[in-house]
Amino acid sequence: MGRHRRGTLELTGGGKDDPGEGFCATATQELQEETGLTADPTGIRFWPCSWTLRTASRG
Repeated sequence: MGRHRRGTLELTGGGKDDPGEGFCATATQELQEETGLTADPTGIRFWPCSWTLRTASRG
């Protein structure tokens, strides 16, 4: 996470270097590139979540 110029937090950018690379391998690679931390891709666990975008009505 990083601080956005508006004072909010944001996730860092990144993406797959290899089209055949799996999600866990990509996630651990980005973690290392962005923070210097290392993780074992086989230890990643997922939890279901949902996001709701609310917009202000214009009247």
